[in-house]
Amino acid sequence: DEESSESSSYTTVLPRERLRPRPKVFLCYSSKDGQNHMNVVRCFAYFLQDFCGCEVALDLWEDFSLCREGQREWVIQKIHESQFIIVVCSKGMKYFVDKKNYKHKGSGRGSGKGELFLVAVAAIAENLRQAKQSSSAQLSKFIAVYFDYSCEGDVPGVLDLSTKYKLMDNLPQLCSHLHSRDQGLLEPGQYLGQVSRRNYFRSKSGRSLYVAICNMHQFIDEDPDWFEKQFVPLRPPPLHS
Repeated sequence: DEESSESSSYTTVLPRERLRPRPKVFLCYSSKDGQNHMNVVRCFAYFLQDFCGCEVALDLWEDFSLCREGQREWVIQKIHESQFIIVVCSKGMKYFVDKKNYKHKGSGRGSGKGELFLVAVAAIAENLRQAKQSSSAQLSKFIAVYFDYSCEGDVPGVLDLSTKYKLMDNLPQLCSHLHSRDQGLLEPGQYLGQVSRRNYFRSKSGRSLYVAICNMHQFIDEDPDWFEKQFVPLRPPPLHS
């Protein structure tokens, strides 16, 4: 049937992809969306390496025995040397990035001040502005993704110039984008035929990602207002004279 032929095509074709240059990808995410979201990010990073043939830089995989300045230097270096920057957008990403930009300096409880992802997004936003001024082609380096438990409204305004993908619906387009600089080796639409939201979980890394996304959905279903309860301050009741 169609699905089994799709699966066999996937298993026979993709290993050959690994002989080709692996695009370097820096993955940025919010650390304020809970452990379930962090697990989705970890699984997504592994999936990008295993399934999409990328070389991924993720701070969760690094052993930072360094001070915070060392981590910041690592972030700036990876942003500079990576071929693609993927920002995983979420409620926490939108809330804390916008809050930092509105107030310029985060302060008070729950501000996210000093978070590594805020340093990364600020640097990415500056790189986006520079890319817009120099060449529109350079904008293709910057990608904003959001999983289906988030929405496009969770993409911070400073990342508006980036290419946006909803996952896992736009997975084929994302994979093609990541290999777009390798057009001489990659046939047009090759990933579009191999990858879909119906078959990505046939790989081990895809199954792990699928389960992680389901767990995040379950967490949100059980407590839809978890983020607001944790971070968004309650408005004081109106004063009555």
